[in-house]
Amino acid sequence: KQYLQLNFATFNTENKVGGIIVIIHDVTKQEKLEQSRRDFVADVSHELRTPLTTIKSYSETLSDMPEADRELQVRFLDVIASEADRMARIISDLLTLSELDENQVHYKVPEAIDARNVIESIVERMGMTAKKREQTLIYHPLNEVPIIMGDRDGFERIIMNIVSNALKYTPSGGKIEVYTSKVYKD
Repeated sequence: KQYLQLNFATFNTENKVGGIIVIIHDVTKQEKLEQSRRDFVADVSHELRTPLTTIKSYSETLSDMPEADRELQVRFLDVIASEADRMARIISDLLTLSELDENQVHYKVPEAIDARNVIESIVERMGMTAKKREQTLIYHPLNEVPIIMGDRDGFERIIMNIVSNALKYTPSGGKIEVYTSKVYKD
């Protein structure tokens, strides 16, 4: 696709219109950059909306259950704190992107990730959202998953995005099942 901006101006000769001048600017690069910015803002909004929805759901549920036992309250508050931490990491990543945009190099050291633990935690956190949408969200670890090395926040964001989209696009009464398994190669 190519985007062109056309500017028209008339010019006069001897008190009558002598012709039209057309100035053509190729604004394809600027338009593509603007589209990238719009897409980025939409993606960031989605990334921040997910933890906000979880925080809201869990805090509303706590509010509606003043007589809940202490163990349940602590579990819900842990989820709220964890989601607030995730939002802080997303914002930190945005600042890192800003630094990269200004050509400042930033390297994140890979860390050990317990994928099963991360996925269990996400399914538990998103369980309240599923329940409110009358959906069933279940995690099935089929076997032991090895510890992997990488960007924990990035991994968590990817899995959260997949589960969030599954909830979003599954109709009410639907069932979402998440599986993990180590696949052996010969």
